[in-house]
Amino acid sequence: PDWLQTIALALPLVYIFEEVRSILLNNVVNYANIISALKLNLVYFILAIFVFYLAFYEARKKGTLINMGE
Repeated sequence: PDWLQTIALALPLVYIFEEVRSILLNNVVNYANIISALKLNLVYFILAIFVFYLAFYEARKKGTLINMGE
């Protein structure tokens, strides 16, 4: 369905699969797909770091971090 294809475009793996298909069928490397996957991975990585720091800051503020060391 069209709505699932729209959601799939937000997944980097879709671009890698499309590139593998292009290489296997046409023997052509389309670097645009690889660059799109890398850009999406970078965006998700930066977003994950931001969410982690936000959660860590809130946990420190509430005092819910547990010291499990000796």
